[in-house]
Amino acid sequence: MRFSTHGGYDASVGLGYDAVGKSYKVARLTTLLDHPDDEHPTTLAQVYSLATGSWRSLGSIASCCDISSKITYVLFNGAIHWAVRRWDDDCSFILTFDVGSESFGEIMMPESIRSHQFLLSESKVSVSGDGKSLALFTSSRKDYKDDPFLDIWVIKEYGVQESWDKLMTLGPQRGIPRPLRFRKSGEVFLLQQEYSFYETVLAWLDLASGKIDRPESCQKKYCNSVDSYEESLVLLDVGNAVFC
Repeated sequence: MRFSTHGGYDASVGLGYDAVGKSYKVARLTTLLDHPDDEHPTTLAQVYSLATGSWRSLGSIASCCDISSKITYVLFNGAIHWAVRRWDDDCSFILTFDVGSESFGEIMMPESIRSHQFLLSESKVSVSGDGKSLALFTSSRKDYKDDPFLDIWVIKEYGVQESWDKLMTLGPQRGIPRPLRFRKSGEVFLLQQEYSFYETVLAWLDLASGKIDRPESCQKKYCNSVDSYEESLVLLDVGNAVFC
């Protein structure tokens, strides 16, 4: 995908593992920004398989989305998830990509979120602290003049909109922290604005007490994202590697 061939675009990628095909795959979503005024943008999908060592086009997806490189993804239940906004009806939802079948799907956000007039653009997906549920962070305002607040949700039954459960509301307050993801301990990583130094510092929220902690080691530091990892001896460029 190049500007010279497609014009302006925004793109986001997600990495997942196909347990059936035993291959790592990268899904790339690209929204084309140059389009006639009477048409909505087009979102194209591509997938790279480590098994074949090549990219393959999946064509345009049915739900054309507002895609950006700043959108973070999460791998859960064998699928890559993005919190996105649909262009044609301005509806926010979770776009899913099943890594094995290479098919797209949708998980509706809580009804109160989907219909919220002042939903901000910082919705994020995560995996819950116990690793058993999909989680969602949403920022919104009751009125466009009000301070924003942060809602933290988990879905008890995967894919069922009615099973969303709100764990906590933080705020409303000026400079509401930006959520990043759950820690395995059950706390939530946050980015909090330090107005006296005009810096963003890493902190975490204890859901049980509602307390936000900022360790001394994280003071006056800037962080844009965090992610989890597992140590492995897998060699990505060797097809018949042995690992344990």
